[in-house]
Amino acid sequence: METEGDYEREQSMGTNIQAEFRPAIQRALKLCTDRFGEDLKAIYLGGSVAFGEALAGVSDVDWWMFQKREPNEGESSWCKVNESVLNEIYPVANGFHLSLFSLDRLRKETIWRFIFRHNSVRLHGTDIISELEEEGIHTPAPSREMAQSRIGWVEKITSAALDGRFSEVEFPLSQNPCLATRKLAKWFVILEGAHLLMSEDAFFSFRQKDVLQQLGSLYPQWACLFAITERILVNPFAAGISPDTFIDRVVPFMRWAIQRIKKRLACVAENSLPGFWA
Repeated sequence: METEGDYEREQSMGTNIQAEFRPAIQRALKLCTDRFGEDLKAIYLGGSVAFGEALAGVSDVDWWMFQKREPNEGESSWCKVNESVLNEIYPVANGFHLSLFSLDRLRKETIWRFIFRHNSVRLHGTDIISELEEEGIHTPAPSREMAQSRIGWVEKITSAALDGRFSEVEFPLSQNPCLATRKLAKWFVILEGAHLLMSEDAFFSFRQKDVLQQLGSLYPQWACLFAITERILVNPFAAGISPDTFIDRVVPFMRWAIQRIKKRLACVAENSLPGFWA
């Protein structure tokens, strides 16, 4: 009998995950469900692979599993061993990251719950985010409040990027300059652009195509940046734009976006919203 998890998996595999990644995802799914069985409450796939935006040999597989209890040492070791197995068999992925956690950890991590609800695909199991809601554990929606909560951090990483310290403040960038530029484009234009859209109550999804389409529609004055970003995301090697060049282009947009969010929130507070083009 087909379970709800089976249905979710087939839907996502059929509509999102690129053909070259499907054998790897199917193998990982079988390995994990065979190993953890009924203890496994849910498996989520995040990142570009989940939404058909991955580059073969470049993109990682971000794989999150949850069970009722804390994983023991043997289970954690199994994940590490099978990461290596999958990496060897499926070089289409830059790397597999099999992460196993307890539901208690998910109860504590608000940002995780937000990501799994709004920026990932459930491949197996039940909707544990909704189940936690029934326990009274709230998961925030994409909203102006969510955009506001990121302002301080965005200001920090924008300044860090301009000073050449993005890797120190956020996460290490690839040594390959084209791939480093792609990561910066995803972070600043797609992720933070999505939060800008939340401040406008114009957010649809975190998918690259959706974010770029909405940004282009609302902010045509930044059309050149959005076009460059799309080229980088599709083929960073053909785009050939260095990290420093991209940072020089994106920092003015980020500074404008931060002020735009602040202005938008202030206008909401005053119950006097200007048009999009203010």
